[in-house]
Amino acid sequence: MTNIYCTKKLEKLIGKKLIKQEAQNSRLGNWNANIFHLQRRKCLILMNDTTYYSLLFLDIRKADLLQFSELFYQRLIEQFDFDKIDFPIECSSKLINETSAQFLPTNNNRKVLGTMKQFVLDLDYYFYYDYNGQISKINTCELNHRLTNNLVGALKPKQSDFGRPIEEMKEKLGEICV
Repeated sequence: MTNIYCTKKLEKLIGKKLIKQEAQNSRLGNWNANIFHLQRRKCLILMNDTTYYSLLFLDIRKADLLQFSELFYQRLIEQFDFDKIDFPIECSSKLINETSAQFLPTNNNRKVLGTMKQFVLDLDYYFYYDYNGQISKINTCELNHRLTNNLVGALKPKQSDFGRPIEEMKEKLGEICV
């Protein structure tokens, strides 16, 4: 079971009925989620709290959130494929179980929320300068890859250390698939 901690803004969109109160253990790690807007369309960013690997969902609707476990799994596998993060076929059943998502109220993880905010700022830059402000031209996997391939300082305990979320997620998947 994947725990997705929502910001207050996202909690308001989702509604109280979909927000659970108790977290469950997840070998894939917990995720934080926030909503932002591009061209007046609601978009969602999820970030893993241990690897800082992120997933983007562009033009999301409230109806999509009702079937979010399926959407999350499909998007995660699609991004793994684009990022060349390989895992054995036998591991896919474990991954399906791990990606069964439940929404939880915010945990106020400042490191993750701060990094997520920086990713959204980077995304705004790419959106307006590389895609000319047109959401229809965006390749979500490519854009997401650009974000998660950057060096992130919040990953490491020492302030001068940096890591790449893609590499961290490869290690995390290696632990799950053993």
